[in-house]
Amino acid sequence: MRFRVSLRTLLALTTLLCVVGGLAFLRLKAERNAEEQLVADGLAISFDPWGNRGRYWYNDPEIEQENASETLLGRLNWELLRHVRCVDGQRSATEADTASTVDDNSLRSLESLRHVEILYLGFQPITDLGLESLRYLHSLKHLNLCGTKVSDDGLANITNLDALEYLALEFTIITDSGLKYLDGFENLEELSLMGTKIKGPGLSHLVRLASLRRLGLSGTAVRSDDLLHLSSLASLENLSLSNTKIDDSASIHLSKLSTLKKLNVAENRLSDEFLVELSALSSIESLNISGTDVTDRSESVILGFPNLSNFYASDTSMSAECRARIGDFVRRNRYKGYSAIGRNGG
Repeated sequence: MRFRVSLRTLLALTTLLCVVGGLAFLRLKAERNAEEQLVADGLAISFDPWGNRGRYWYNDPEIEQENASETLLGRLNWELLRHVRCVDGQRSATEADTASTVDDNSLRSLESLRHVEILYLGFQPITDLGLESLRYLHSLKHLNLCGTKVSDDGLANITNLDALEYLALEFTIITDSGLKYLDGFENLEELSLMGTKIKGPGLSHLVRLASLRRLGLSGTAVRSDDLLHLSSLASLENLSLSNTKIDDSASIHLSKLSTLKKLNVAENRLSDEFLVELSALSSIESLNISGTDVTDRSESVILGFPNLSNFYASDTSMSAECRARIGDFVRRNRYKGYSAIGRNGG
């Protein structure tokens, strides 16, 4: 049986292929133009930032191109199928007040990209307006906005980025009101709010973050009662509360975090009573109580943490002898950990 195709059908298929091909060409051209503009504006880009490590590791695009060009298939893949996956404009805090080539307009090129997974803009003069250009980055996993000029209203522009796993908002003017825009990030594993304007009530918006493992609240005005909202975070392993407004009563809520491994409560008005309540947290591996009023009376409690392998207690009322005994205990635990890794072939 012969398969017949009418001229009309053939023309329709040809037209469809031309349209699809044309759209693909325009998309490719838009991506390449966006790449060039990002680099021209002073942003570094990478196409394979994860490398072979399975975790973020920035690669030089020139090296990526060189490696890809070793075979004909690799060259074709590079020219036609490569996508920007990392955009890095991170600056240090000391550069925050210096002139920058990166601003809100620089981020407009991101609207032509669909595969960006990592975006670092720390200490760049980015405002709420610039965040509007992030709305199409549905693959974004890491977002660093530390030290930018982003406010609560700006966070409304990123609520649809539900693939986010890491969000850093350190040293911004974010307040409790802004946290309501974060409650839908079900994949978020790390959230840093250090040095923001948060006072605590807004932590109620974090209760739905079931995947959250690391939370940074150091340098905020969070109080003990506000920690009630964290007690339902069943995956939380690392909590930083140094230089906040908490007191001994915070331990009531912290004691419910059964998965907690690292706790930093340095530079707070805490006494020995604080640690008594935490004695049931057998998962604790790292504890920082530097700059508190803890004394030698807490030695037995601290020695009761079976997995403690890092301990910091400078500028406390603990005697040197007490710290030395705890130090010996910690080193033994650390050695046991290394031995276990060795036995397992790590």
